[in-house]
Amino acid sequence: MFVCMGLGRFSYTAMVPALIQSGQLSAIEAGLVGGLNLAGFLIGAFACHWLRRKVPFRALLLSAVWLAFFGLLGSAAPWGFTWLALCRGLLGVTTGLVMIECLALATATAPEGRRALSTGIVFAGVGSGILIAGVAVPWFLGIGVAWAWSGIALFGLVGSGLASWGWWRARDPAPAESAATAAPTVAPRIWWEMVAANFLFAFGIVPHTIYWVDYLVRDLGLGVGISGLHWSVVGVFAFLGPWLAASAAARIGTARALPLAFIVLGTGIGIPATGVLIWLSSAIFGAQPGLSTLMAARVRDMGTAAAMPGMIRVMILANGCGAATGGLLIPFLFEASGSYALMFLVGGGAMLLGGLFVRPRE
Repeated sequence: MFVCMGLGRFSYTAMVPALIQSGQLSAIEAGLVGGLNLAGFLIGAFACHWLRRKVPFRALLLSAVWLAFFGLLGSAAPWGFTWLALCRGLLGVTTGLVMIECLALATATAPEGRRALSTGIVFAGVGSGILIAGVAVPWFLGIGVAWAWSGIALFGLVGSGLASWGWWRARDPAPAESAATAAPTVAPRIWWEMVAANFLFAFGIVPHTIYWVDYLVRDLGLGVGISGLHWSVVGVFAFLGPWLAASAAARIGTARALPLAFIVLGTGIGIPATGVLIWLSSAIFGAQPGLSTLMAARVRDMGTAAAMPGMIRVMILANGCGAATGGLLIPFLFEASGSYALMFLVGGGAMLLGGLFVRPRE
């Protein structure tokens, strides 16, 4: 997750202003490259079940993480929009594969009461990648855009090596194939509302995912250095978010912590529309892996261990659909309106609506 999502998705956000200002991409092209990464995530999530039947669990993860590294490395080549879109799309595909397999394993095998913690460990990899991108990208950009891409690829190489070492020593722990068809144990309406909430969550974070640093640099005029510090704050809270979420779930229960997380995140995403409390928005958005942690833990509460691969796959497909919809719609919305504020209001509104879908029922 550090390589595929932390670096593969979120390092791009810090690169967007430099890519536009250097003339390598236009504003709409930069948005579409980010959107195609999110669309690739959806492709990976769709392909995962088929690939899982053809490829052993360990080999699938090893292949995904090394393909992600080559996607990071390939991004450094100055070959224009199409090439960069292909590289970022490949990174999206690997993220979809890795997220499904890692979350299915973590939620299926963690003991009751430790599920939020186990998924928190998985999502801590995302926060680590964002933190490194926030610190490293502005420094490398002082040398050049290609150096920034290459520097991120170097971190990806280290992460890929560690992942390979870990999985190479592991036995295939995947549940039986029949698990993929197991059903949730809650009422269908509650389950599908959870799925819809995950769609809205993925849609709602798109404006920050693609345009946050661009907004800070080109709209607020904060400069690459200060904007990089903002992205570092995002990374710090992305690392802390899963642990904060696990702590909240332990204190008040996952069912109550989840809608609270949606409300807080929706507020944080909408804040930039007011032009104030920008640092707070960076912190709240950064903590969004905590909401993913709670979602995965809540899904486990709704089904058996055997149901997890199938249920997680449905949730991540919904997440991918939301991300792809936002990733392709938001750039055109921004191109048509020229308004950053409108994007953040749309994202925050989607998040608050998701909070209604996951309200406690007992």
